[in-house]
Amino acid sequence: MNAYLAVLLISTILAVIVSLFAFEVSYHNNQTLFFDVHKTPKPSAADNAKIHIGARTITLTKTHLAEIKTELYQPSFRLEGVVDAHRYITLHLPDDGKLSTIQVKIGQRVSPGDVIATFIQPTPIIDLIDNNYLDNQSNGSNKTTNIKEQTDKTLESLTETSTRNIAIIAPTFGFIAKIFTRYPQNDYKKSTPVALIGDDSQFKLVSVLPKSYKRFINDEKLVNFTTKDGRKFIGQINKIDKSVQNLANFGFSGIQIHILIPKDEAEKAKLHIGDKVSGSVEYGQLTTGVLVPAFAVFDNAQSPFGLNTLKKPPYKPITPLHAYVWEVGQDGYITLAPVDVIEYRPKSDQYLVSGVTLTGLIVLADLPKNAQNKLVKLEGF
Repeated sequence: MNAYLAVLLISTILAVIVSLFAFEVSYHNNQTLFFDVHKTPKPSAADNAKIHIGARTITLTKTHLAEIKTELYQPSFRLEGVVDAHRYITLHLPDDGKLSTIQVKIGQRVSPGDVIATFIQPTPIIDLIDNNYLDNQSNGSNKTTNIKEQTDKTLESLTETSTRNIAIIAPTFGFIAKIFTRYPQNDYKKSTPVALIGDDSQFKLVSVLPKSYKRFINDEKLVNFTTKDGRKFIGQINKIDKSVQNLANFGFSGIQIHILIPKDEAEKAKLHIGDKVSGSVEYGQLTTGVLVPAFAVFDNAQSPFGLNTLKKPPYKPITPLHAYVWEVGQDGYITLAPVDVIEYRPKSDQYLVSGVTLTGLIVLADLPKNAQNKLVKLEGF
């Protein structure tokens, strides 16, 4: 290892010790302290042209190496979701019937006992006659022995015109979320869904997390949430799905967390169904992260790491994102280190990452895979 590289590594170690002490003091004094709000210069094309990868060594310029800049951070993840009614009730048709009227519209408020819809069911008149009464009459008098037979012709003429009404009634306060039976005079089978009522006497939201974060959450935990326009409220975790689901929309297998929003909190924040909200959950102890220029962080394909969603508030992913950083260890060898991206810093265009060796150097170059485990030499030394 050449002298310049050795001196740079030693100065990095000293800088890390000083920075950790400073951040420990600043954190407990509730102050914000950043080492670098300026963008790290990106090596020029001329500098990059001097990079040479040999069989055992890699040659870099001084502009390709950066000292470690550390920062203490509190590990956390976000719970995001959309405010919704805390339950939905589907009303079903209790028997076969023909739709007569729909008496509500989507979004309409309803109260217990309100009629949602009415159906007509053809009913043979023979079903309306008290058969017990007829049997008693036939047993008590010879004159009425054949009373059922005597009324057959009358019943035949009435059977087709005899009907009964079926009313679908709202069981609770709420609003009409969906109407399934829309076409009057259509015949519907027993158990057909008629309407969906949302019970918004309380609100809830459902969030998703990778399964690895399951151990950091528990029922009844309180979480501070904020809407997109800054309204704040407290929600309480009241259910955690134990089964791991393949959440294709989110790109990972994970668990669902149900958060109940107390009525007073919903009223205080003037929440509405459809409001998008997010909350932060802290876990573990303070951890040391490293600030790395955005152009020095790479994805699985070793392309420059870029996620546009990180470049707008709150500048954090829901959970840390996996990425890679080239680093030089104390032994002078270069490695592609797996890291977790914690946060984006817009002022300095840097990522706060965890997983970088605190006693090494950051490499500011987009290198091919064959640079791995090569001894670093500095151009001109």
